[in-house]
Amino acid sequence: KASFIGPLSQIKPIQTPLKKQLLVILSGPEPQRSRFAKDIIEEAVQLGFPIIVTGESKPLPHSKLVKALGYCNSSELEQLMNESSHIVCRSGYSTLMELAAIGKKALLVPTSGQFEQEYLAKYWGEQFNFPTSNDHEISTKDFVKYLNDNSDFERRE
Repeated sequence: KASFIGPLSQIKPIQTPLKKQLLVILSGPEPQRSRFAKDIIEEAVQLGFPIIVTGESKPLPHSKLVKALGYCNSSELEQLMNESSHIVCRSGYSTLMELAAIGKKALLVPTSGQFEQEYLAKYWGEQFNFPTSNDHEISTKDFVKYLNDNSDFERRE
C-alpha cells in the first residue's frame, strides 16, 4: 500500500498579494553561486523588472531595480516565494519541493556539474513544463520567454 502525502517542505502556500517582481534564490557552492547571481542580474535588469535576491554571499552589482536581502529565514522565504510573480533558482530537490508545495513554476538553472540538478531540471521541464536554462547560457531571451509565459505549476496527483 502507498499513499501520496504531497511534497515535503516547510514552505506552505499563503494568501498574499502577488507582486510583479523576480525573486532570485541563490544557492550552491562558490564561485558558481556568485557567477550565477551576476549573470542572472545582468540579464534580468535589461528587462526593467524589479529583482529581489536572496542567499548571496558576495557584493552584487548595484542597481535601483535590485534589492539584495542576503540569507532569509524560512518564514521570510515563504513570504517572498508566495508573493513573487516570477522565480529563478537552482533545481535542487528541496527547492523543487518548495515550489511544488506552493504551486509555482520557476526558471530552473541547474548548477553545472551537479548531475542530480541537471537531471531534475530536465525531468521537471519535461513532466511539468518548467522553463529551464543552461548555467553558462542564460540569456535575455530565456527571461523574456519565461516572463511572458508563466503560469502556476499544476501538480500531478
